Amino acid sequence: MKRGGYLWHLALSMGTRLAMIGLRLLRNVLLARLLGPADRGLFALLSTLPELIAALTSGGLNTAVGYEAARQRPMGLLLTQVLVYGCLLASLLTLAGLALMNTLGSQWELSLQLGDLAWLLLLAVPITVLKSGLLTLHNADGRVEAFNALRLLESLVPLLLFVGLWWIWRDQPLSAALVSWLGGTLLVVVVGWCWLRRFHDLGLRWQAGEQGKLLRYSAQSHPGCCRNN
Repeated sequence: MKRGGYLWHLALSMGTRLAMIGLRLLRNVLLARLLGPADRGLFALLSTLPELIAALTSGGLNTAVGYEAARQRPMGLLLTQVLVYGCLLASLLTLAGLALMNTLGSQWELSLQLGDLAWLLLLAVPITVLKSGLLTLHNADGRVEAFNALRLLESLVPLLLFVGLWWIWRDQPLSAALVSWLGGTLLVVVVGWCWLRRFHDLGLRWQAGEQGKLLRYSAQSHPGCCRNN
């Protein structure tokens, strides 16, 4: 890459990062003012759990698909890996955790705090995993502008949605916060998928040998499995 192009991409990434920080700070200020203390804590817990679950269940997945995307492997193959070993596995483990919490942990503090809203995790976890995978694929594909645009969208859309929904549901700020969070994440997934499809064939494909190699590399790359030789 030429020096001018590198500096442009560096400036673009830094500018995007600063804009993201500003937008998220503004959204957090609005949430702090409009949500009560209890709702603030509940929303923070719900919005953090999908990231934690995604990291635990597919921590090495993004490393594996990013590495293979940089080697220009078929995107359909890599997306199949994200959907099966990322979204599906995370969803099944989330469902198992919720079932366990309902049967054995109905009096747990976490269960009492989340209540029925815990079932939102069945939607939030897979789209969080897919969003993360799509961002990784865009970045590994060398499309810096698309990657930064998606990151900016990830910060801007929930803010705009929250303001708009709160204007309609002034007596239900928690509902506005939850819908804006999930809606923003889902929009990033849709835009990221469509954008990637402009440059690649995204026809899903299953190749047992290749999927097995990717799965083994994902396991070796998982932060919890990494060890010094």
